[in-house]
Amino acid sequence: MSKIKNQWDFPVGTDQWTAQLCEEGDDVVYKLLCNGVVREEKRLIYPSTKMSLSPQTVTTEANEGQLEVTIGAIGWRKTKCVATLSAQPLFASHDEAFKLPTFGLKALTKLEGMSGHTPGQEKTSEQIAIEQRAKERHPEIAVDISMGIFFFIVAKNFGLVTAAVSGAAITVVLFGVQRVIKMNLLGGFAVFGVCMALISAGLAMIFQDDTFVKLRGTIMGLIGVTCFSIDALRGGSYLGKRMAGYMEAVFPVEPQRAAMAMAAASFLLIIIDLPLVFLLTTDQWIFYNAFLDGFIAMPIVMFALWKARIKPEDAAVARASNDLDSEK
Repeated sequence: MSKIKNQWDFPVGTDQWTAQLCEEGDDVVYKLLCNGVVREEKRLIYPSTKMSLSPQTVTTEANEGQLEVTIGAIGWRKTKCVATLSAQPLFASHDEAFKLPTFGLKALTKLEGMSGHTPGQEKTSEQIAIEQRAKERHPEIAVDISMGIFFFIVAKNFGLVTAAVSGAAITVVLFGVQRVIKMNLLGGFAVFGVCMALISAGLAMIFQDDTFVKLRGTIMGLIGVTCFSIDALRGGSYLGKRMAGYMEAVFPVEPQRAAMAMAAASFLLIIIDLPLVFLLTTDQWIFYNAFLDGFIAMPIVMFALWKARIKPEDAAVARASNDLDSEK
């Protein structure tokens, strides 16, 4: 199904011409219409972000001469359309020159390369399956965000202990709900997450003290470091494998290295979080824990997992090894 992203209208003689920038599935399509009828189009099959932002030209014959239309980006937010008739200027939607965005494009292009994105080729069944699994994880993201907001509100109004215990209770309830509705709400770490939540709630109930509740994150981090380290020694067969499943839509990750990376990232986060327990007031810590902690943790975790990625040369060696094994 075609979705029109941008459209520009301009007259050529007595005819009304329209240039359209459309999306059709994973393809980007540039169309020229004369009086509402498609006269010419150019299709980019599964393009990279850089390719879809670069100027693309479509040419056709109008009654008055050769019509040439070029569509391309001006940064991230604007798209420009320029039309010429027999090499003479006819229409321009913006005065600015075509310009690819500078911020973030290089990193995004590199990320697409690591994900196995091959511009100009149809997606493989494996890539389609990976994207489908990524879409199925949207409810998990929504639950994570909701839990953070819930923790902030409850901790602010009823105290840290109540927030910790009620958060654990909701986690257990969600675990039961996802078993009934057959939808992942807690992710591939569901059992591990429930166990950690119960341990957290137990610590909060036993030690009814704000400072100790704030130290709960450090204690849980140490437990996480231990679990990921043990899993790494076992080849990443449980936690590492599930983390690799999370990352497959971004870039392939080797399970054992993923477990080692998560253990290292968790230890670094402990070093960051521990001093804040004593430096921040309770209100400041609640805000930090609910909203800022994740923004600090995410780049650290992503960098660690990036270091654990399967490089193209490693994948090639693995395929060659598998081919040799199959020949024996």
